[in-house]
Order: sequence, then C-alpha cells, then structure tokens
Amino acid sequence: MVLVILYGVPAIVLAFAARRTGAGLVLAASPRVQMPFQPYMEGLRGLMAINVFMVHGAALHAFLHGGPFFPASDFHRQIGVSAVCLFFFMTGYLLWKGIIDRPQFSRTRYLRGRFLRTWPLYSVAITFVFLFALAQTGFHIMVPLPKFIFSYIGWLAFALPMGAGNAINGIHDITSLGAGVFWTLQMDWLYYLILPFLIWFTRRSWRLLLILIPAGVAYKVLHLHALHGALARLAIFSTFFFWCFCFGMVAAVIKTRWPEWHWARTRSASAVAIAIYVITLCFIPPAWGRYESLLLFPFFLLIAYGADFFGLLNTAAAIFMGRISYSIYLLHAIVLFSFVWAAGSRLHLEALSWPLFWLAITPLGLLAIGVSTFTHRWIEMPFNALGRPRPASDAIPSPANATAEQIRVALQEEASELPGMAEAEIELPLKR
Repeated sequence: MVLVILYGVPAIVLAFAARRTGAGLVLAASPRVQMPFQPYMEGLRGLMAINVFMVHGAALHAFLHGGPFFPASDFHRQIGVSAVCLFFFMTGYLLWKGIIDRPQFSRTRYLRGRFLRTWPLYSVAITFVFLFALAQTGFHIMVPLPKFIFSYIGWLAFALPMGAGNAINGIHDITSLGAGVFWTLQMDWLYYLILPFLIWFTRRSWRLLLILIPAGVAYKVLHLHALHGALARLAIFSTFFFWCFCFGMVAAVIKTRWPEWHWARTRSASAVAIAIYVITLCFIPPAWGRYESLLLFPFFLLIAYGADFFGLLNTAAAIFMGRISYSIYLLHAIVLFSFVWAAGSRLHLEALSWPLFWLAITPLGLLAIGVSTFTHRWIEMPFNALGRPRPASDAIPSPANATAEQIRVALQEEASELPGMAEAEIELPLKR
C-alpha cells in the first residue's frame, strides 16, 4: 500500500500530465541513430529525484518526533540507499562509456566540464547552508573566525580537504541544515579525480578486470578494522567505488560490446525491472552498496538497454525531472528545513498523522521543483554551456522535419564538445 501511494500517485500524475517527448528525443533514442543518448536514463534520474525527497520527508517526520534526522523504517532508508547507489551507477556508466565512445578524451576539458557542471550550484547551496547556520545562532559566529572561514573554504571544495560531516558554525548536525546529501558529491569528485588516470583501462574491455580485482581486495582489506580520519574516508570511498561506480563501468562495457538487446525494450522487460526494484525496496535491508548493488545491477542494465517502465521514463515530465534532478538533490532538504524553521512550530507538523504529514509537505515538494527549475535555468545551464559554440538542438530544424541523420550529426557535434562527459547532459529540447 505504501508503494502504491508513494509511487503510484506520482506515476499517474506524470502519465496524464506529461506529453510524449519531442521528435528530437524520440529519434535520439531510436536504434536508427547510432548515438548513446538515452532519454530514459534522464527519466531514471527523475525517479531518483522523487526518491530523495521522499526519504528526507520520512527523515523529517522522525526528526520532528524527537529522533535523529533519519528514516525510522528499513523501507524508507532503502529508498535513499538505492537512490544513491543508482546515482553512482549512472556516474560510473555514463562517464566510462563516454570515454569509450569518444577516444579524443581531454583531461583538462573533462575536469573543467565536471567543475562547471557541479560547483556553481553547489557553491550557492553551501553558502545558503552557512547563512542558515548563522541564522540559527542569531547571526553569531560560534567558532573562531579563522576556523569559520577555513570551514567555509573547505566546504566550497566539496569538503575534500577535511571530509564531509564537519560542523558548520559549531552545529554538528549538518543534516538539520539541509547539508545531509553533500557527502555524495565528495564521493563523486574522488571518482572524477581518479578517472583521468584510468583511461588506459577503457581501451580494451578485459582491462576493466585489472581495476575490479584490486578494488575488491582494497574494499575487503579496508573493512577488516575500524578506521579513523583519512583512512575511514578511504574505506567509505572504496565501498562505493567497488559496489557502485565499478558496477556502472561494467554496465558500460557490456553495453559497448553488445549494443542491442531488443527484449529490454519490451513491456515484459519493464515489468521485470519494476519487480526487481520493488523487491529491493521491500525485502533488502539497507547496507550501502553490497546487497543493493547485486540486485540493482540487472535493474540498471535493463534501463541502460531501454526498459522505460511502460513508457513512463520517456515522458517529457520524467525527463524534465531528470534534467533538474541535480538542483532537486542539492536544494530539497534546504527547502524542507527552511520551512520547518520558519513556520513548522506554528503548524504543529509533529502532531499530524503519517498521511496528513505527507499531505502537508507535498506543497514543499512542488516548491522544491519550482526552485530547482529556476536554478537549473539560471545557474546550471549557463555554466554548463560555457565553452560550447552552440547547443546541439540548433542543428535540428524542427521536430516534425528532423531526420535520424540530422539528430545523429547534432548529437555527434555536441558530444565532441564534451569528451568524457555524460551523454545524458546533452541538452535537447523536450518540445519545440
């Protein structure tokens, strides 16, 4: 019943409110167009964006009832854990396949692209978090000023110099400031930084084994004992590198060697994918990578080959949610806690029953989507477009008249500006 409510209602809304994607995206997904652009991958991002809001909504419910900002049930925790695993799957898959498909990889342009893609919006989000922390202390700096400044600079660098989880203005519970999701960007950036040194392993499929075996050994060794400091951070990264990023890289190699799996686009494949996902949420205890990855890998592989949840992942609404998912991911918790801090005590959210609580915070989800739409348009897109001569869509005359060849050429030209980048970041219009 919980699954029906949490996923059924959004699915019905998307199905009825969304129109089919524009001709550009439809043709880009067509087997006739030999380019790796996958609109259903963007749709999966949209689904995961709904997931992260739901898991933090459940965490807020527990927080308001006197507990930590952490979901009370395994089901809700697994919603968040599986979403993080799938986001890391996508990162490993899209970047690894991007390097395989585009041998003209440029380390400088790659790192610049990653920076322009992730840092501008993140810098806005972390600045807001620091202002929020100051507001909670009456705009008094609760630590020595040099320490406050160093903390801010460290967080601006994705907390790489110090590790995510450090106190902000003396507040150790950073999740109550809306910064509970920022640790995943640290994992992403550790992967981004080592990826340029792994290019040799992309040139032959079998070479990936030379990464998988040492990564598995390192994971086992680092988890034999309780570690602290930098070693603990390395152990955490080894978990996600082996169980998530590497699984995505394996999917990229499989998709490259065997590019077509026609059954994956059938309705029965979508049914199998949904069944795997439901089993993961309902029956697998959240363990941050191990058991989830083993089950979610075939699920993700089906998505990579075209399973689209009976067309839902290919709708314009789902793809739009995927496009703004980075903004939603960074900002939704800030929206939640800003509202609770400003008006929650007057609304007595803690006194509401579970259904009424979700009904009460649904407008906050819509507000988060509105804010994310704005930040995607005015922060993400301008910085992501720096250095590109024009968007790929300029080469497409109109959806009604665009041919598969025109789509292919446009995508190739856009991809040439993004060596080693994720093809899902190529901007194409949903409708024109």
